Amino acid sequence: MATEIREWVDIARDFQDTLVLGNGASIAIDTGFSYGSLLRKAREDRLITKPVDALFKHMNSSDFELVLRCISIAEFVNRALEIQDRKTDKVHQDIRDALIQTAQEIHPKHKDIYNTPAFLDQWIR
Repeated sequence: MATEIREWVDIARDFQDTLVLGNGASIAIDTGFSYGSLLRKAREDRLITKPVDALFKHMNSSDFELVLRCISIAEFVNRALEIQDRKTDKVHQDIRDALIQTAQEIHPKHKDIYNTPAFLDQWIR
């Protein structure tokens, strides 16, 4: 499962009134978005399978992007060498799903942000 990363200039025309920020911006607002926090939460919610947990521990990292990138490289190498490997693809999907589900769970809901007096006050002034 190869992931395509495109340059903003190539996709900007597809977006209007949209601001795209990276994970660093999210972490600056709330440390709960750090990879360490996300991994802890995913483990607490039992979204991390044993093979996935073993991979994070073996790499001594909580960086989802790094682990996913390494798996993508392994998948590329397996294809080039014609090695049949479903486990790598499965682990890639499991990590991706755990990250998405965890981020969705901890992310504030639209109604909770935009209906608060503090949020409204900053835009009314």
